[in-house]
Amino acid sequence: PQSPHITPLSGIQKDHLDPLLMSYFEPVNGVVLAYRNTTFESDCARIVGESPFAHVWVSVEFLVWRPVKGMLLKGWVNMAGASHVGLLVENTWNVAIPRERIPEGWRWVEEVGMEVDGDAAAVGEGEEGTGVDGGYWVDGDGKKIEAFRKFKVEAVKAMGHMVSMEGSLLGVEKRRKKPRRERAK
Repeated sequence: PQSPHITPLSGIQKDHLDPLLMSYFEPVNGVVLAYRNTTFESDCARIVGESPFAHVWVSVEFLVWRPVKGMLLKGWVNMAGASHVGLLVENTWNVAIPRERIPEGWRWVEEVGMEVDGDAAAVGEGEEGTGVDGGYWVDGDGKKIEAFRKFKVEAVKAMGHMVSMEGSLLGVEKRRKKPRRERAK
C-alpha cells in the first residue's frame, strides 16, 4: 500500500514532477535534470467539470539539459563495430558515430577467434543487436580507441522520454604540437 502524501506540495512533487527527472520533456525541449522553487499559484484548488481531482497551477524552475547540433561533448567509448563507434555521455545518453564521421586515418581491426559468451565465434558472428563485431578501432598511430572521446553533436533525436544523439569525431581530436626543434627549422 502506498503511503498518503504528507502535503499537497509533496504529492505534486512525487506524482507529477519526480517522473519528469532524467527524461525528455517536450514543453521544455530537453531533459529535466532537476527542479526547485515549486510554489502554488493560488491558495485554493478548483474542481473542474465532473473530475474527482482538485486542479491547481504551480510554478517550478527546471534545470534542463538540451544538447544541440554543433555542441562539443565528451563520451565514453562503450561499443564498437565496423560501421560505427558508440559513446555514452555522462553514463546516461547514447551517441552513435557512423563510419562516415570517423577520421580517415582510423581503421577497424578484426579479432579472429573472439569469444562470445564462452564460445569461440567466427569473425562477424557477434550476437544480433549487441554491437559485437569482433574487433576494435585504432587511430592513425595504431592506438586502440577507448576511454573518453570528444565528439561534435550532429543530430539529436527525442522519442518518447528518451534522447539519443548522432555525432562526429571529425575535426575534434587535439592536434599534436610539433616538437620545438621542428618548429624552429
